Amino acid sequence: IVYDLFDNIQRKQILEEIDNIFTQMENICNGIFYLKDLSSKTKDKLISYGEVLSTTIIFNYLYNRLSYVKIVLLDAKSCIKTDSNYGNAKPDFDNTEKLINTLYNKYTGTNLFIVSGFIASDIDNNITTLGRGGGDYTASIIGTSLNCKHIEICTDVDGIMTGDPRIIPNVKLLKQITYEQILNLSYYGGKVLYYKTIGPAMDKKIPIY
Repeated sequence: IVYDLFDNIQRKQILEEIDNIFTQMENICNGIFYLKDLSSKTKDKLISYGEVLSTTIIFNYLYNRLSYVKIVLLDAKSCIKTDSNYGNAKPDFDNTEKLINTLYNKYTGTNLFIVSGFIASDIDNNITTLGRGGGDYTASIIGTSLNCKHIEICTDVDGIMTGDPRIIPNVKLLKQITYEQILNLSYYGGKVLYYKTIGPAMDKKIPIY
């Protein structure tokens, strides 16, 4: 991906960043191998690197091409605080909202924030993950913390339909749906939006597109 997206000069810098990330991952894997143990805490730390890698690449790509836009790469671990239930951590919304607003106000004039989804940290700054749908959940947490006008979720389908198009013929795309309806659909197996994503937005009546 890096070789496809960046020219020679930019590529050298980004590859150095990525090599550093891979070294950190390798050190963790070596520790797991020698200890013959993989705790939930260590697993969260290891799988968090996927988001770190992708946001590093996306940030550098946009930064090099949108010189007229002020872009900031924000580490969600620094502002989304959770309990220590590794693998499915529960956010501390009061603390998280304060931290997100403090960081947002620190970068006054920023046009675009690139933020890692799915990952957070506990009170001791250990890396935690938000479980299934964690990327969308991150968007909902940030959007509601900043009292945004709306939250947008980009996915690989056109939207919410009346049924699974792979099973049911002639399904229709729903133009709108209530929070309660999508919450029920999601809770009982609908996969367009994970139910945790909906809760924070529903509490503040923020539309999800």
